[in-house]
Amino acid sequence: MKLKVLSTLLLSAFLIILLSGCGKKAQDPNADKTGPSYNTKLWKKFDNIPPGADPSVADTLGGTGFEKVAEKLGFVTFTPKEDELKYFGDPRAKKGGKITTIISRFPFNFLPFGRNSHLTENSIISSMVYESLLGAHPTTRDYVPALATHWKISPDKLTFTFRLDPRARFSDGKPLTTEDMIATFKLMMDETILDPS
Repeated sequence: MKLKVLSTLLLSAFLIILLSGCGKKAQDPNADKTGPSYNTKLWKKFDNIPPGADPSVADTLGGTGFEKVAEKLGFVTFTPKEDELKYFGDPRAKKGGKITTIISRFPFNFLPFGRNSHLTENSIISSMVYESLLGAHPTTRDYVPALATHWKISPDKLTFTFRLDPRARFSDGKPLTTEDMIATFKLMMDETILDPS
């Protein structure tokens, strides 16, 4: 039993290290970095193959040109109106850097889920380290793109399909894959981590 718990903890630690920094994206070389106002062209849209994306992926499977066929395939996304961009921060802002904060107590662990992971401190850490498939609009609470640029939900609400942003990268620059997302989901649903999902 101790060996099983130890191996589960080691696997959890490995996946957390692997997933830390998830969501780092390459800079868009076509982005307008000098304009005085927000620019809707900076929202997550692109027509060319993003750096590091697999050019052999068909448009119907999320490759180049997916934006043009997405609606026909039943996918939806969110594109902000010009007056909504202020809610999402200036996309020209410098990325990276360092933040210092104070927390009231030292957490039991730094795990995003599992035993003793439900302290406020863990939530704060997770929100700064991990990125989810979708986010929420700051005022309407509608879904907005995060690691996924598009999504669709089956009519029976049992199947959720996401198109991962081909620009999504880990902190080391490696591309995010569907296998990474599946591994995270399996870890979150693993009953041995002692965390009711």
